[in-house]
Amino acid sequence: MWLKFFSNYKLTDVGFMATLNAVDPRDDNPLILVDESTVQQLRSPDIPLDASDSVHETWRIMAPQDHSVRARFDFFNLTDGSSLTVGYGSSPITFTILVELTGSELPEDITSPTRELWFRFVSDTGDSSRRKLRAACSLMGSGFLVNLTAERTEDINECLSNPCQNGGTCSDSLGGFQCFCPEGFKGDYCQTDEYECQSDPCQNNATCEDGINTFTCQCPYGVTGLYCETILDVCIGDPCMNDATCMEVGQGYQCQCASGFTGSRCETEFACSSNPCLNGGSCIQSGSVYACRCATGYTGQNCESIVIDPCQSNPCDGAAMCEVYYGGSYRCVCRQGFTGYNCDIDVNECSSLPCQNGGRCDNGQGRYTCECRLGYSGVNCEKVGYCDLDGEWYNDCNDKITIVKTSTGLLLGDYMTNEEILLGSSAPTVVVGYANQNEDFPTFGFMVGRDNGLSTTSWSGQCHLCDGEEVLYTTWTNTRQVNTCFEIKRSTRLGQDKWTRYPQDIAPRRDI
Repeated sequence: MWLKFFSNYKLTDVGFMATLNAVDPRDDNPLILVDESTVQQLRSPDIPLDASDSVHETWRIMAPQDHSVRARFDFFNLTDGSSLTVGYGSSPITFTILVELTGSELPEDITSPTRELWFRFVSDTGDSSRRKLRAACSLMGSGFLVNLTAERTEDINECLSNPCQNGGTCSDSLGGFQCFCPEGFKGDYCQTDEYECQSDPCQNNATCEDGINTFTCQCPYGVTGLYCETILDVCIGDPCMNDATCMEVGQGYQCQCASGFTGSRCETEFACSSNPCLNGGSCIQSGSVYACRCATGYTGQNCESIVIDPCQSNPCDGAAMCEVYYGGSYRCVCRQGFTGYNCDIDVNECSSLPCQNGGRCDNGQGRYTCECRLGYSGVNCEKVGYCDLDGEWYNDCNDKITIVKTSTGLLLGDYMTNEEILLGSSAPTVVVGYANQNEDFPTFGFMVGRDNGLSTTSWSGQCHLCDGEEVLYTTWTNTRQVNTCFEIKRSTRLGQDKWTRYPQDIAPRRDI
């Protein structure tokens, strides 16, 4: 449950008071009504058997006006770790408890001081030692049985239980009582401390502290009085420090700080105002602390120490150049091919893949060399000396053929369409052909049979070098299997292909 309260500072003498009691959601038994002529019987769960572990039950009994509830036990045996609590009033509250019962002795009769009585039963929570005791006593049965009736009240004094709290005076009445509370408390039992700060009595931004039937105003600086209603000369007492000048501003004050100080009361000294950095060092302020940036050749917190030339020990590796840095440190200017604070890390020049046309890159100190494939030359293997049919080739449609040339000039390989490359699977394919093996730019021919003979394509052409790149220019003939003689006239197609070493939907990367 939650409560939400909205207030209006313009309204006074309004509000609400509520008494909150904790109620177990398992206490859902209906109200038991008793009178003088009938007897209501209340019994524990599962009597005469042991109640289940961790059972919580609450019963509420109400008698007519000007009557009390009388409870007489016929059977009582709670030696299994269970307990029965009896109290008066409408719900279980600690200070309304009349008796807490356990064991096997039959309790005396109980008469409620008011017209309402409640019973709360809690079974064993499962402790092993209590289970042993429960087993030993099981022959005599377990639980309780109580008869409930109503009795007319004559002169029961409800004040005997001292229901009024916090010094409240109890006044007995027929079938009830009334609490007269001392000042500062309220409620049916005088249980609530009145909040004297509700009316916001403190002025000038003072803080109200509630007490018992009183309140105290904690006044800000320069204000006094019971309600902090009197404003003093805020500069009395010299609130400003370090020879600062105090000026009254509105209901407060402001400090005009002397040179070298800051803060609302001039309590903080500028760290650099005393020029702490020596030997030409510059002072850097950071709040209330400082740091010195020393000139070349000096070090220390205040640049008070002379340092030796940091480059004298030749810290930079190889042919790197050492330069003196401010604060007595150094830095290395690395030669090409090296990096690191001391230039001692060799850069891997092969990481940029400079060798082309399948050349192998060998990294050295500050340099690299390319070992070119047969037929290629140049620093980066960029020069082509002849046309090599071996390897992968791509046509205008980005179909790919992989050719392996044998020592006799026989061509074998595999063929995949662009769609098959994208899907990652291909139909059954056979590639076979022949090439002139005695020429630098050979002519060749090869055939591709696909789908177990459903389609056959043959290419013929020559390998050329165009703008320094290997290119296959071919003419092709494609024949597809048909079912009739009429269709065979249209089953053959002719065309041309240009094959390159790279997919032709992207530009060649000559710098890799």
